[in-house]
Amino acid sequence: MTSEGIMNLQEKAETLNISTHTLRNWNKRRESAEKASTTLVSRANKLNSSRHILPVELLQFKENKESLQNILDVLLLQPLNLEGKILLFSLHFLVLKGLLQLRSNSTTQWNLLGLIRESSCAPVMQRELKMRLSRLPQDEKHRSLNMPRDFFSYQNQNLQRETDLPGLIYQTLRNEGTKSRKGAWFTPASIIDSMIAPYVKQTNGLYDPCCGSGLFLCRFAEKKGNPDCVRGMDSDPTSVFLSRINLFSRFPQWENFNNIREGNSLKVSTWQLNSDDLVATNPPWGAHLSAEEKKEMLQTYPEISSSESASLFLLRSTHEMHPGGVATFLLPESLFYVKTHKDIRTWILHKAPPLKIMARGALFKGVLTAVVSCDFRKEGKQRKATVFTTRKEKIKGSETLYKKETQPLNRFVQNPDKIINFHCSLEAQELIKKIRNSEVKQLPKGCLWLLGVVTGDNKRFICESREEGTRPLLTGKDLYPFGHHPVCHYLKIDDGPLQQNRPLEEYARPKLAYRFIGYKPVFSIDRKGFITLNSANGFVPPRVEDLEEFAFWYNSSLFRFLWFNQYRSVKMLRRHLEELPLPLWDKHELKEVSNLAKRAEKRQDVQSLMDEMIFRHFKLTKEEISIVFNQS
Repeated sequence: MTSEGIMNLQEKAETLNISTHTLRNWNKRRESAEKASTTLVSRANKLNSSRHILPVELLQFKENKESLQNILDVLLLQPLNLEGKILLFSLHFLVLKGLLQLRSNSTTQWNLLGLIRESSCAPVMQRELKMRLSRLPQDEKHRSLNMPRDFFSYQNQNLQRETDLPGLIYQTLRNEGTKSRKGAWFTPASIIDSMIAPYVKQTNGLYDPCCGSGLFLCRFAEKKGNPDCVRGMDSDPTSVFLSRINLFSRFPQWENFNNIREGNSLKVSTWQLNSDDLVATNPPWGAHLSAEEKKEMLQTYPEISSSESASLFLLRSTHEMHPGGVATFLLPESLFYVKTHKDIRTWILHKAPPLKIMARGALFKGVLTAVVSCDFRKEGKQRKATVFTTRKEKIKGSETLYKKETQPLNRFVQNPDKIINFHCSLEAQELIKKIRNSEVKQLPKGCLWLLGVVTGDNKRFICESREEGTRPLLTGKDLYPFGHHPVCHYLKIDDGPLQQNRPLEEYARPKLAYRFIGYKPVFSIDRKGFITLNSANGFVPPRVEDLEEFAFWYNSSLFRFLWFNQYRSVKMLRRHLEELPLPLWDKHELKEVSNLAKRAEKRQDVQSLMDEMIFRHFKLTKEEISIVFNQS
């Protein structure tokens, strides 16, 4: 393929938000763009979703949901683009706050140009509204609007008490796909307050390099009583507009709108930070970058090979901060654990070590990713970090219960891939050391690793009855410890090329199949050699007789404890199995292992007997056994 052809392939893949590998397979099957789009939506690909989800987690008062939905319903009906809808809402918001007046006859001018001409407010805000109006397409300025006559006179005291009404509206009007592509999710006020609270007295200013609707700026300014102590930047013009609206609504005399600027803080020459400025932000994470953008970022920030947007902002912050300066970031938990992000972990552990790490759970509606707030000090000399993790009972009333612990940073430096497994307590870490220093071994070399097949179109390639040209297929749901349910799915192997698969004959060997996704490890002995779907991977050990031993260990409570505390992952990866130890059994123990495994294959409940045997092997105390069950 020519270089021009490769670029066309990349551009098409980026347009559809899929990999070039997937697109090649669709081209082989001659899939239409229409069918491709349908396929993406049908598999709930967030990058292509057009849903509008009200972020109720941002609501201060849950009873406002209905009123907010009424406003949204009106906005969604208007013949305006997103920027026009936001401008219309902003007029409503400023009227609601008593900061803008509409002349009595303005109700006859139901278009944006007429509304702004017939309004009066502070000169600096009037200029801002006119500037935003000038950016709209010419026809939208004059387009007739269809709104209730009381839209601008509607008053709701509870609605006025919401901390970020502009952000709520914007988050909802942007569809799920847009938010996922940009990686932008606005932060609840309570989380912001707890992040900035320790630094309000210690610092004189705050800078947010990706300020969104400006809530970090607003909360800090309110605590300081000074809107000129905060500065921000965002590459999204609408976010900059809403940040200014938000701060102006709190400080109507504020005029320094240029303190919140439009631009990409990864590309500007300097942030002009003062020595006592706090950097506080929820950066975009998982943002979709084009191939050209990735190339540019790699050239500018060669330390970050992953091109992860959150990592880039964190790195740039450490470049801009003065020695001893502090930053507080809200980050995805994956940044602390996933191998891909070893780059940023290596950087911060050496250049800006963490001061405090706090688990925040899954904050955002429609996003399964757990988040973490983390404070860093540039060139910090501290050797320990304060860690807050949620207790197992999680919630008491509406208050999250935290366990506080001081953990040495050096143990993260020594971890494989610099994993910052802060959820692993000190007592759990000591137990892991004890296991590793016992008589253990590693998974033997020479295993044949089998990724489950990826069809690219399950409806087309999978059926529920045996037909000519099909093979039995196991899915992750079919697996249970030591065995699997009767086959109820079949793979059509003659219906075109699969998107990803090993040679099908390799699956035919006896193997250990395991669920790829899940918080609890599930390993199944597959003696008949079925093909597995990508929800179930597997491996063939060099010796078939070892299947029972491996299934015994990988389905044990102690293995789950080791895996969860080391990786805190929902994915069981090959490297996890290769890095974690296995018990080194003697001959008598191996015989007992084999007997228990065979009983388990017959669906006898031997879990407690397995665990007791493993605990005896490693000479665990009652206290250590309690740690295994309570911290996994």
